[in-house]
Amino acid sequence: MMKRYLILILLVTLALTSAVVVGCGQRQKHQDILDYLAKTNPLGAEFFEKIAAVMEAYPTSQDVMESLDVNRFLEVLANEKKTVSEALDTVNSAVSFLGNTPPPTEAETLHSLMIESFQTAKAGLLKLSYVSRIRYEYTYSMLNPSVPKKEFPPGVYEEMGQGLQLIEEAIRMWDEVGAEMDNLLQFIER
Repeated sequence: MMKRYLILILLVTLALTSAVVVGCGQRQKHQDILDYLAKTNPLGAEFFEKIAAVMEAYPTSQDVMESLDVNRFLEVLANEKKTVSEALDTVNSAVSFLGNTPPPTEAETLHSLMIESFQTAKAGLLKLSYVSRIRYEYTYSMLNPSVPKKEFPPGVYEEMGQGLQLIEEAIRMWDEVGAEMDNLLQFIER
């Protein structure tokens, strides 16, 4: 997946630097698409970087929890909260950027797919943010006698599962995003 994305970035760079002789109207359409791709490609790279950190945080917390090292578990939960928060910030920024960046007509489908993927990831990250906060507060209250004990609400792990599923769905949507980017590059090549 990531290799395909990097290849796309290289193709966009190549297309931006190559001089293609086409009619002025067609040339401007191509340039508009390439400009749009150059602006939006970094969003995907940052998205995958942050989502990878989130997806790595959850198995780590599970492993530490099973080791019964409660203090280390609290550290891992704090990191989990941080990675989810950073990913949520990235997704919110991407949605905002796309909302303020009108696509060329030929890139409207791509634009919609990216927004849909980011919105799906946001829904999943909001669930994981809730789960991370609950797990951290509960564990912290258990370790610190001076803090009132927190109740562990039912359904937290179901929320975690749903959040992770939504993120996986958002990642799968990037297959469609990649296919649409390929279509745009083929349009430019013609």
